[in-house]
Amino acid sequence: MNKKITFNIIGFYFCWWATLYASYLEYYFIGPIFVVLFLGIHFLKIVYHKYELYFLFICLLIGFSIDTFFLKFNIISYKGYLPEVYNVAPMWVSFLWVCFGATIYHSFKWVKTRYLLMAILSAISGPLIYFSAENLKVVTVLSDTNLYIAIISITWFLFIPLLIFISDRIVESK
Repeated sequence: MNKKITFNIIGFYFCWWATLYASYLEYYFIGPIFVVLFLGIHFLKIVYHKYELYFLFICLLIGFSIDTFFLKFNIISYKGYLPEVYNVAPMWVSFLWVCFGATIYHSFKWVKTRYLLMAILSAISGPLIYFSAENLKVVTVLSDTNLYIAIISITWFLFIPLLIFISDRIVESK
């Protein structure tokens, strides 16, 4: 494994756990700060592609939309400032999507064009990710558990392969 992928994986997991733990402690801006620092180092020292910036912005918009959908339809509630004030997904959740996007763009190259495989893996892992956040008390599942699993699974089944498809197209365009 090369140093770029190693940095990418370690950076993602560090940002993931720092964001969740800081949100648990109600320091909601710590996670986004870590994500910005991680991406700053990533772009300055590891690799810089303007196309990747476009892709990360797309990840931000899609992730924000997905989690705002979950919030507005009373599937999940989130700890943080934005849900309480504007009824939209909190910044810390949206920045995790950006960090995840950097992982798709680099560490997940092995799934390039394997959309069905990634759809199946995403349908399984999506609910598990939200359950882990619920165990840390930073999200709360508001709907029936079976309905929740189905909605999250279908959403991730559709949107994670879409993000990989977009990443594949952006990579091919450079």
